[in-house]
Amino acid sequence: MKKKSENAASLRQKAEEHLNKRKPNTNKMASETNTLKLIHELEVHQIELELQNEELLLANQRAYEASEKYKELYDFAPSGYFTLSQEGKILELNLCGARMLGKDRSFLINKSFNQFINEDSRSVFTTFLEEIFQGDSNNTCEVPLCLKDHTGLHVQLTGIVSENKEQCLATVTDITERKLNEEKIQRNEERLRLALKATNDVVWDWDIVNDSQKWNEAGEKVFGWTEIIENEANAAWWIERVHPDDRQRVEEGFFEVVNNNSRNKWQDEYRFRKADGTYSDVLDRGYVTHNNQGKAIRMIGAMLDITERKKAEKALQESELFANSIANTTPALLYLYDFDQEKNIWSNEAHKNFFKEININASELRYSDIYQLIHPDNLDSSVAHVNELLDSNGVSRFNMEIRIKWKDNWKWMKHFVRVFKSNDDGKPVQLLGALFDIDDQKKTEQDLLEAKEKAEESDRLKSAFLANMSHEIRTPMNGILGFADLLKTPGLAGEEQHKYIEIIENSGIRMLNIIKDIIDISKIEAGQMELNVKKSDINAQIRDIYNFFIPEAKSKQLKLSFVNSLPEEKAIIKTDFEKVYAILANLVKNALKYTSTGSIEFGYNLAGEHQPVELEFYVKDTGIGIPKERQEAIFERFIQADISDKMAHQGAGLGLAISKAYVEMLDGKIWVESSAGTGSTFYFTLPYNAEQVREIADRQDAPSEKNNINRKLKILIVEDDEVSAHLIDINSRMFVREILKARTGFEAVETCRNNPDIDLILMDIRMPEMNGYVAATKIREFNNEVIIIAQTAYGLSGDREKAIIAGCNDYISKPVNKNELLDLIEKYFGK
Repeated sequence: MKKKSENAASLRQKAEEHLNKRKPNTNKMASETNTLKLIHELEVHQIELELQNEELLLANQRAYEASEKYKELYDFAPSGYFTLSQEGKILELNLCGARMLGKDRSFLINKSFNQFINEDSRSVFTTFLEEIFQGDSNNTCEVPLCLKDHTGLHVQLTGIVSENKEQCLATVTDITERKLNEEKIQRNEERLRLALKATNDVVWDWDIVNDSQKWNEAGEKVFGWTEIIENEANAAWWIERVHPDDRQRVEEGFFEVVNNNSRNKWQDEYRFRKADGTYSDVLDRGYVTHNNQGKAIRMIGAMLDITERKKAEKALQESELFANSIANTTPALLYLYDFDQEKNIWSNEAHKNFFKEININASELRYSDIYQLIHPDNLDSSVAHVNELLDSNGVSRFNMEIRIKWKDNWKWMKHFVRVFKSNDDGKPVQLLGALFDIDDQKKTEQDLLEAKEKAEESDRLKSAFLANMSHEIRTPMNGILGFADLLKTPGLAGEEQHKYIEIIENSGIRMLNIIKDIIDISKIEAGQMELNVKKSDINAQIRDIYNFFIPEAKSKQLKLSFVNSLPEEKAIIKTDFEKVYAILANLVKNALKYTSTGSIEFGYNLAGEHQPVELEFYVKDTGIGIPKERQEAIFERFIQADISDKMAHQGAGLGLAISKAYVEMLDGKIWVESSAGTGSTFYFTLPYNAEQVREIADRQDAPSEKNNINRKLKILIVEDDEVSAHLIDINSRMFVREILKARTGFEAVETCRNNPDIDLILMDIRMPEMNGYVAATKIREFNNEVIIIAQTAYGLSGDREKAIIAGCNDYISKPVNKNELLDLIEKYFGK
């Protein structure tokens, strides 16, 4: 009441102030009447009413705002708010509650809350309501809802009765996640309990504060200790059963973790004593729990019996030691490549040493790096094999022969590969490889193959050669013997006799050429052919060849020409004169043999495009030509004997083989360019090592047509063949005063010693007991004046040089040509 009167006084005062503001201050007459006072009171009261009305309007506005704010908080609260009747009908609810039930708020009004609860839990809700309306305190319950869109939703209801005891004000909270976690924890605990009961792993729990340990049933099953089950174990009990040799290490490591709040994990392997007194190897792990002060209060761990594993590890170590011993003693290059690490994770000593030789670290060798070491001819197949290995569906092993770059050579290796793939996706994990050095084997195989092919080819060609030689030798022999017999015919005319003698002479020359070729190729095959390098006039040789073959070319109506590209002062080179002459003679002779019409040109050019500079010789003809498939074979020995068609011509088929051997001995190369029916051009090269000279005399000593010897000679003929000795005797009678004969080298030496006035010795090289070379050497020991001319039926290049070295003055080949013999005698005894 006091506050009310104070408010009225305050209102009165405000009304008075408002009235004074409305009316001006005027002097009131003393004679104012009571009427004016009454009017004044009424006006004040009116203003009071106006002020009260304004306060009421402001209070209403505040009340409305508060109501709206409450309504907003009510509707958008994170929990559901329900007002329920005693029967459980929904009288009022907020928006969150409507969302929980999955319906509009208008639909839910007057609906029973019980119809949204799982049928098995509706009795729980009924009991919840009864207890709410029977008491004054709040109550809770947890029930699962049964909703189409929210199956499995769990809620907690917290309710209290209203002041009028007619309604239940309930808060509904979603506890689904919590219920699921509780169920999960419960399932895990049950699973853990069953696992601990079924496992052979010993699990222990140590209460550090009370120093007591609990072990699962496996502790007794594995180690036989009943104390574990009866919870009589503690830290001292456990430490006492650790093997004495391991005890100090284990105890120090264990308690270091317990007393160090910065670590919470302990692990060790040691030996643990069982109840029967034996020890098991165990792997023990423990995890420490600390309180808020960082003090260890609990440790949970698991002990695994690894006795069998330890035995297996020991056996594996022994096996690995044995395997490594084998791996490091084998010559095979073994390696293990890991695809994740992209490098070799293991190599044996042979593998390391092999790559160390070429400055490669085997442990850093990536698989892609090997491609750079593989021979190009083997690279594509190697890459294809590896790609097939890398394919998850591909093969897991392969082997192949490859060549690997090693120093300055290529080495043949046999490569065996086995890939280990993942069981999950089939991708390669590791690759085990083995490389075997088969270089010597491959070379042997290649040599054997080439030898086999060569032997087969040689046998075939030899058979053809022997058949051809039989024909080639019998043909001139038939001419010699046949026409020699015809010469015996009585009354033979001079012209006819001359023709028969010419045929015999040509047949003899043909046979001599065949025999010479056979001897040359035999000496080449035996590696006994030697070089006699000296200054040689290339231009002179070209002219000699031309002069020798021009008669034959004219007889066949062929044009023969030559080209000397260098001036005379630059045409002197160091080479084997006789071999170059033989090469050119063989090539020109072949061109004449296989050319029926047209021309033959031969010569040389200076090939200056390459270093060192070379002389490129050529012999070009318009003959029958050579098919491309036979252009390499023609340089093989006996190939002429293998030609069975109309292209075959007389001859031993050795000329080109001899020419090829001579060219290669002189550091050159020989080849042919030809096609059937269009002629051929043979080329060969020689190094150009010219020595310039001021003047070259271009003159040849012509055979003497008359005897220019001014005295008769005393001659010693050293010859074991009576026919040959008789022939020389006849050819030299015109300038001989006395002829002595010896059949052996010993006889020659003694005859010369006993006849110091001998002028000329014609020394056969091949004789029994002492050959001509040795005999000449012996004679030179006591006689340097006598002229010794060596004669031999060998007819090999290099014989002249051997004769000169042995002490002979000159050389002549058998059969001795009369004119050649006279030229030599005139050379040493002429005027």
